[in-house]
Amino acid sequence: MSDLSSTRGTANWLSVQLDEGSMETRMYELPDGESLGAEIMVFADECLCRRHAWRCMLATVVVEIGRRLIGWAASSREKTMAKKSPEQKAAEQQRYVAACGAANAAELEPFLTDPNQSIRAVAAMNPDADAGILDRFADDKFWGVRIEVVGNANVGLDTLLRLLEPDVRKRGVVHHAAREKLEARGVVFGADGMPSVPRNG
Repeated sequence: MSDLSSTRGTANWLSVQLDEGSMETRMYELPDGESLGAEIMVFADECLCRRHAWRCMLATVVVEIGRRLIGWAASSREKTMAKKSPEQKAAEQQRYVAACGAANAAELEPFLTDPNQSIRAVAAMNPDADAGILDRFADDKFWGVRIEVVGNANVGLDTLLRLLEPDVRKRGVVHHAAREKLEARGVVFGADGMPSVPRNG
């Protein structure tokens, strides 16, 4: 029967080592600056062989890491929300209204770098946004903003084409929405899910 030594987690690493005189160790990286909090103690009892014991321990460690990181994320989100003062909330509401009411690209430009994702998305929805400013909003790292670019009637063909994802494994709602709009504009797609005859204009 194989016995396992305790497994201890600290701020940025988790070390797993088997007993029986073995020096075999596994290291697991944790997010920079984050901590699992209390030490994780894992023991595997009554395992028939060393390989089985390793699987038991690894499964337990992975579940524990997931549980603690999910809890940390939820806690961090609550803390972030709690930090907003009434003044900050009022300022966000004002920017939201301004993004909705912007009448041209110049008035929409400040919202390209707004820290609030929902405000950037509203700016991308604005019916007065032209193809040029929409192409810049298409560079947003959040898909929630890019999908609003696709949905805007003024979005240019070139912008839609570059929002397509060549890698099948990475395709999401933005790719599929862009494809649907491109097909409505007459662009033909091949079996690989990409335009077979890209058009300009």
